Amino acid sequence: MKKWISIITILVVIVLISGCASKQSLPNTKNYSANGLSFTYPGNWSEMDTTFYQSILGDKGQLLVLVGDGSNSAFGIAKLNTEKNQTLKDLVITYKLSLKSNGTEFISEEPITIDAVKGHEITVKASGNYFSSILFIKNNSSYLVGFESQNNDQQTFNQIIKSLNAF
Repeated sequence: MKKWISIITILVVIVLISGCASKQSLPNTKNYSANGLSFTYPGNWSEMDTTFYQSILGDKGQLLVLVGDGSNSAFGIAKLNTEKNQTLKDLVITYKLSLKSNGTEFISEEPITIDAVKGHEITVKASGNYFSSILFIKNNSSYLVGFESQNNDQQTFNQIIKSLNAF
């Protein structure tokens, strides 16, 4: 169990490490709708190739989508292969242990409702960048949502999260 969380943490941090994002509303947006997900993201972003990062993730899960501006910020979602009947609490504990072992600085954590489902948001700082992640379980599937920015751009992240729908 710890092994797949470590791999996912490394994957998400590598995938999402990028520069800064400015505080802004999302006046021009694009819509993503595939892989059982839909959400709205900034219009100056585009879908990024997930092939390389999926090869790192291997059989621990599936990187469903990665969008970003190519250099400043990125947002990604992975569907995790977890044990049957795994609870959100167990998932969060394992994930937090993995983050601590990687030497990240915890900024905040709190329960959150995402797509009408209880989840848990954790924000950390690593290598000068802020990484916000949300873990949630819907329809017996576990998901890891991640957003990276240099200046902890919660406004953009929150706008994307508000539009997220997992079928």
